[in-house]
Amino acid sequence: MSELCQTLLGHSSYVKSVGYSPDGTRILSGSWDKTVRQWDAVTGQLIRQPLIEYTSWISSVSYSPNGDQIISGCTDKTLRQWDTATGQAIGPPFIGHTDWVTCLCYSLDGTRIVSGSGDRTVRQWDAVTGQP
Repeated sequence: MSELCQTLLGHSSYVKSVGYSPDGTRILSGSWDKTVRQWDAVTGQLIRQPLIEYTSWISSVSYSPNGDQIISGCTDKTLRQWDTATGQAIGPPFIGHTDWVTCLCYSLDGTRIVSGSGDRTVRQWDAVTGQP
């Protein structure tokens, strides 16, 4: 049995998605409290205020391969990209799904994003333009 290292507290609703940064120093979480949070993986402390621009639940989150960006998917059918250093949104939301985004990830070179949805589609997006 593994020993528990720490418990990260701060979300006020279900945590639906988590992940480590590529270098393992940060933890990312997305929640039905409509926030995306970055945590220090060593101390468990929140790195900055939660990323809040959502009016719906966060269903999936992922770091880019170089760790400079975050992609998040939401039950409002959109994906949004964030700068990890500033916490600011990068460009407008990615729009195209007709049901909520259930999963997503970056390509290994970070140029594309793939998302799955309750609309039974898988979409591939340009990570820079947000276009399918």
